[in-house]
Amino acid sequence: WNTTPATSCSFRTLAWWKTCCVDLCTRRGFATSTLPPVVPIVLYNGRGRWTAPRTVVNVVETMSRSLAPYCPRLRYVLLDEGQYTERQLAPLRNLVA
Repeated sequence: WNTTPATSCSFRTLAWWKTCCVDLCTRRGFATSTLPPVVPIVLYNGRGRWTAPRTVVNVVETMSRSLAPYCPRLRYVLLDEGQYTERQLAPLRNLVA
């Protein structure tokens, strides 16, 4: 979870995603050529609104079209607790709410 929006969150999320994929490939003996979907989720419970970029490409300086395909584009799901009231969440009755 995060208590402050940080520009580095997109990089940390990319690193976490890579670690999960490596874990699937090596420690668990994942033997096929494809991986299951790994969806990064950021839980934010700070006071202000989330303002950090949600992809690495939005943090890197503008680059030429020839370099753009090599910049990671992984996007994370943002669960911003401050966007919802207790009243909105109560009927959902799930772990996230």
